[in-house]
Amino acid sequence: MFQQKGTSPPLAGVRVLDLGRYHAAPRCAAELGRLGAEVIKVEPIGGEESRLVGPQHGGVSIAWALQNSAKRSVAIDLRSEAGRGLLRRLAPLSDVVVQNFRPGVIEEMGLAYEFLHAANRRLILVNISGFGGSDRRPAFDPVLQATSGLMSLNGDPAGEPFLIPFPVVDRLAAMNATVATLAALLETGRSGEGREIEVTLADAALSTVETPLAAYLITGETPERAGNATGLGNAFACRDGQVYIGDYGSDRVFGRLARHLGRPGWPSEPRFSTRSARIENSGLIEAALVNWCESLDVAVAVASLEAAEIPCGRVNDIPRAASKGAAGWDPRAALANHEGLRAHTRQAPRPGEHTDEVLTALLGCSASEISEMRQAGTIA
Repeated sequence: MFQQKGTSPPLAGVRVLDLGRYHAAPRCAAELGRLGAEVIKVEPIGGEESRLVGPQHGGVSIAWALQNSAKRSVAIDLRSEAGRGLLRRLAPLSDVVVQNFRPGVIEEMGLAYEFLHAANRRLILVNISGFGGSDRRPAFDPVLQATSGLMSLNGDPAGEPFLIPFPVVDRLAAMNATVATLAALLETGRSGEGREIEVTLADAALSTVETPLAAYLITGETPERAGNATGLGNAFACRDGQVYIGDYGSDRVFGRLARHLGRPGWPSEPRFSTRSARIENSGLIEAALVNWCESLDVAVAVASLEAAEIPCGRVNDIPRAASKGAAGWDPRAALANHEGLRAHTRQAPRPGEHTDEVLTALLGCSASEISEMRQAGTIA
């Protein structure tokens, strides 16, 4: 999370309209919000469907809260023409509109970039989809992990491909969209013109495997799963857990490791003198590390390796990572106020919690107009 003391955040004064669902688009809007933008989340009456995604705490999806805290929620029935008309009034009042409907849907709603640009020439429209263009195939993170080849590289060499158990593709797509939006805001500041941005999950997924993909296209060799091993790094068993050691491929780090293992002559031997030679003979290095680690507790092994400036870390489970490795980051701020809550962070909103507030402030709607729209089922 961006933190800066004594000055306004870098995106102060920027308004973002978040039409996103599930992960990628809401995450992009959340990142912009953490940089100081005002984020208005538009969701269906009753709330976005990903509010139901587990795990839950106090009836609130923890995943949803982490991506949508500090946003203001406006509930609109976008299936109705009245609701879409309301959105067409709100959108041009924003600097950025982020959406991840299937390709073509945003145009069907009357929010094509041409309309938005005519209404607000500085507006930036960020489209996030599975495959881009007119491809309307539904796309979710696990599907892209599978089709990109990422899943084939994850898991035990002797076992089946494993899914990475968090939305890595969605996160990468969100960060790609965030970077592109920041660049567009910079350009808009210079030219006064907004632009349309297209980001795809497919591109994000392929970026995770760009090196093995390029290697295959160049050499024809098919990469294989290596488990935790990288050739010059692996997880090693200690008496009370595991320590991950890596990367010891550089000459400097390998020299320190060799001395630490009592083999100071290794770096001068042809079988270990270069990175490629060390990879070819990594089994010998790993055997020495297995013997060294097996008689030590993890804490002792880590302290010893760190003192020798060898990159390493305990293999933590989530409870231990939460207690030891969070480095001051506390996701509970998204769920409820507690000691240490940063001033610019707000609890995750209830569905439509800020509907009246936003419609009054931005569109000048009167109490009677809001009441009529609510009675008609246009808002909630």
